Amino acid sequence: DDHEQHNLRKLMDEIFGAINFLALITWQGMDTIKNDAKHFSSNTEFVFVYAKEISKVEIGGFLKTEKQRRTYKNYDNDPRGDYLIAPLHAKSGTESNLYEFTFPNGQKWEIPVGKYPRYSKKRLQELVDDNRILLDTEGKKTPQVKTFWTEASPTMRPTTFWPYKEYGSTRQANAEMRKLMGRGMFDNPKPVRLVEHLLRLSTKAEANDLVMDFFAGSCTTAHAVMKLNKEDGGNRRFIMVQLPEKCGEKTEAYKAGYQTIADIGKERIARAAQQLEDKTGFRVLKIGDSNFKDCSLPPHEYKLEDLEDMADNLLPNRNPLDLLFEAMWILGLDLHSPIQTKTIQNKQVFFVGDNHAIACFEEELTEEFAKALVQYKPRRVVFLDGGFASDAVRINIEQLFQQLSPATHITIL
Repeated sequence: DDHEQHNLRKLMDEIFGAINFLALITWQGMDTIKNDAKHFSSNTEFVFVYAKEISKVEIGGFLKTEKQRRTYKNYDNDPRGDYLIAPLHAKSGTESNLYEFTFPNGQKWEIPVGKYPRYSKKRLQELVDDNRILLDTEGKKTPQVKTFWTEASPTMRPTTFWPYKEYGSTRQANAEMRKLMGRGMFDNPKPVRLVEHLLRLSTKAEANDLVMDFFAGSCTTAHAVMKLNKEDGGNRRFIMVQLPEKCGEKTEAYKAGYQTIADIGKERIARAAQQLEDKTGFRVLKIGDSNFKDCSLPPHEYKLEDLEDMADNLLPNRNPLDLLFEAMWILGLDLHSPIQTKTIQNKQVFFVGDNHAIACFEEELTEEFAKALVQYKPRRVVFLDGGFASDAVRINIEQLFQQLSPATHITIL
């Protein structure tokens, strides 16, 4: 709002570079007048739009509605239908392009003082020949060029003032929260419409874009991503980041059983997905300590000559999923990769992604078990050091993969 927008502008200029500033959108977030305001009732907040590299930015447009359609008229019964009319002059140009023009109705047209022709003389004649210039039969009104609805772009450029009637207000956002969550439990959430419109400008349905919100709050952004995907068939993904900030004991959220703001966001995503009948899931990850006492010891490609015994390095009371996600992170696998769990010879085995990795953190692994894994020809297999039945079995398993699946990398944690 007005209290911090000037500071944010300086901060963003420093991070992204002032040259990459695109727009300052003024959002009418308050749809009522604050009668208790001392001087002015402030009803706007601001959205700063920056690019990482302005030369590569593509900003989408908003689809035209019936409101825009009604501005097109057909003043001369042109068979091509309704059109907009616009002046033949422009604000900028060069003195060498100035000229006079006589239209078929005998009307002479000169460039207004301080203006420049929008078209060359040759191009203007082509427009006249194609009946794309609206002329007054009496020669009193200034000639204007036609832009037909049927030929116009279906989208229009976004403006920098976003009224609440089109983009929602804080009051409407609170009503959305109450309807979805059963009660109002978050102070001043953003309306879904506001974020959804921002996504329309910055993402494409066919691009599988990734949307990130590092201050997720009530996860309006995730809700907007799912809603927009539902509307246009897109496959946008989202990452929400939120500190586990405690909810005050007197808040409605705490009374409803939510301990942290992050808990509110998780529940909202689940309820919004149910409301939208969105069957795609989401994964919740928490930042924690490593599963190893000395996390400076990296996993390595299994080599007998440099294998270090790390069995004693594993911390106690760590479950297989803890180990799996640390392994995925270390190996550079996407943390949103699909995970399937199978039981092979009474051992729990995780299959990550499209054959990207197979992981097993069980003990007493045998050659027979390894033979069952080889048939899947994974790109990588992950075991725990100390998980093999014996050192001899570990050597035999390595040789087995080298013979039957040489492209598979073996990683020992």
